[in-house]
Amino acid sequence: MTIINTTDDLLRALDEQPAWYEMVRARILGEELLKLPAVFSAFVEQMTQFVAEQRQFVAEQQQFNAEQRQFNAEQLQFNADQRQFNADQRQFNADQRQFNADQRQFNADQRQFNADQRQFNADQRQFNQQMESRVTGLEDFNQEQRRVNERIERRVTRIDQDIGQLRGYYAIIRTREHAPTIADEMGLNFVATLDNLTIVQYCKDPALGYASRHQLRSFRHADLLIEAHDGGKPLLVAVEVSYTADRRDTDRAIRNAHYLTQATGEAARPVIASVRNTHEAQELIDLGIVYWYEIIPEMLIADH
Repeated sequence: MTIINTTDDLLRALDEQPAWYEMVRARILGEELLKLPAVFSAFVEQMTQFVAEQRQFVAEQQQFNAEQRQFNAEQLQFNADQRQFNADQRQFNADQRQFNADQRQFNADQRQFNADQRQFNADQRQFNQQMESRVTGLEDFNQEQRRVNERIERRVTRIDQDIGQLRGYYAIIRTREHAPTIADEMGLNFVATLDNLTIVQYCKDPALGYASRHQLRSFRHADLLIEAHDGGKPLLVAVEVSYTADRRDTDRAIRNAHYLTQATGEAARPVIASVRNTHEAQELIDLGIVYWYEIIPEMLIADH
């Protein structure tokens, strides 16, 4: 029988009796403290899992931030491109409004012409009716009159096409009136506008023997050729006129200037006179290959 009188006796007895040790330990610590190591191990496992998930989340967040920065950069570029597009669109709208104003003026003139033509047709029809009711035996005359009327009707249907040609021709006429102004704006001293006889003589020059008949015919019909002085030296100017100048106009001006140089041995400059220009024509202007004389739309409004 074990006798316990002191704490040392108790500790020795617990060392000798493991079962006692466990019973005392359970009585002192209680059930919750006994389970604490297992609970702590489970906590450590959960915390390890949480840390791993947190690292995964941070990595995904960093990837998202990188993608967001890339998106922001692309958005900034898109915004810049959009602002440029808006600026170009505003310029286009301004040009379109100017064109619409010109077109409205043209339409007003066309409507007036149509009204006059309809009145003429009405008067003609009334005259025909009077002739038919008052004159007998004029079948041949009436038949011829009908043919005249048919020709008039056909001519009216061609008005829309002819008016465009007339508009271009009128632009040429008004530009020719401003020949001294063109020379002055180019820093030249105006001398004269070359007449058709002079141009025909140029076409006969052997130096232009390589040019085709069609090319020479086009040269003879150049819109405007100017004789001027540049600081006392002779200088010729080849002008092509168009409402909207394109590459065809610049090519003709360059060709005509070349022909002038070949025929006379004097320097010549190509010029286009227009209200606006296509992109291709503007490139040659910006490069200084062709000079641009701007036609103000008011120049094309007929004087009343």
